[in-house]
Amino acid sequence: MKRTIVFFLFVLIAGSVFAQSQTEKRDEHWQQNYKRWQQLTPEQKEEMRQKFQQLRSMDPEKRQRLLDLAQRFRKLPNDEKDALRKRFELYRDLPLEQREAIKMFVRKMMMAPPYRREMMKRRIMRLRQMPPEKREEILERTPLWQRLNDQQREGLRHFLFEEPPQSNKN
Repeated sequence: MKRTIVFFLFVLIAGSVFAQSQTEKRDEHWQQNYKRWQQLTPEQKEEMRQKFQQLRSMDPEKRQRLLDLAQRFRKLPNDEKDALRKRFELYRDLPLEQREAIKMFVRKMMMAPPYRREMMKRRIMRLRQMPPEKREEILERTPLWQRLNDQQREGLRHFLFEEPPQSNKN
């Protein structure tokens, strides 16, 4: 009986210590976020509010996919995060028409069966290793490339091969 009481007290104390440490971590995280919030301009705060409302009104499945992507991003090494941020900034600065071509390509790739997606990825990797003239010659023969106008091709070329865009933003 005495052992049971001692064990129960030990579990109770250990549980409360664990709960206390978790609360402290959560409080510290909250304080850091609050400090960041205080440093934002009123315009930035309003933008954050709008994004939060947008997230809350999103379809639960879509919201979960977005949150999963954010979680995956947090786990990436810093150099990969920096590379993704740089590519996103480049994408964001492209003209609308070029961004639409990239979206169309990504959509097509995501809708393809897994084996086809893998083949497409391998083909892109091979194209990246080719000289630009040879790459262009091969691209000219693909149906997707033939449907694009010059500005869309430029955006997709930039997306696939990380060449700087030649056009200005619309």
